[in-house]
Amino acid sequence: MVSSKTYYVEVRFAYAWWGTGLEILGVGPELCRFALDNNGGDGVPQTGHVAGLERNIIDGFFLEMPSLGVDSWSYCQDPVTMSVLVDLVQGCATFGLNGLAGPCVRFSGDAWRDGVQIATPPGCFPMAAVVGRSLGGRCVISCATPPTPPSMRETASHPMTAAEHLAAGSLRTAAGALIASFLD
Repeated sequence: MVSSKTYYVEVRFAYAWWGTGLEILGVGPELCRFALDNNGGDGVPQTGHVAGLERNIIDGFFLEMPSLGVDSWSYCQDPVTMSVLVDLVQGCATFGLNGLAGPCVRFSGDAWRDGVQIATPPGCFPMAAVVGRSLGGRCVISCATPPTPPSMRETASHPMTAAEHLAAGSLRTAAGALIASFLD
């Protein structure tokens, strides 16, 4: 439970697939999730693996983070390090992937003022049938709170709402994504 000041957490996964991510719980009625995905969909060809912000998994609201690049992670092959800098003074989170800093996104509403939780699945769920091989029992290798990298601190000094990030181009809509819930 993160309840005051600023916290930096890195979670290293042995491998990742679409939907692997970190959730920030306690920010309001909608889920705030930093997740891995592929770009494309709804008739648009896939052109690579991306990372993004998901606020409502059921309805598929997903915004890509261009600063984290395309193909900066590999599907079920290489280790992946996801990071988050949670700032409960400014009310925002900065996301990172494999050493790259993503945008700093403000939380909506006031629910976060009581503290938030950073969560990830406790182990690997049944993906073996999808990829045709066993992935083992656990995918989280480590969870640590090392010193915050300077690139994350710099990005965190400029928090914006999701709508402001969309206007600035630091977040962009994924193919076919609905974005209404991000603009509150």
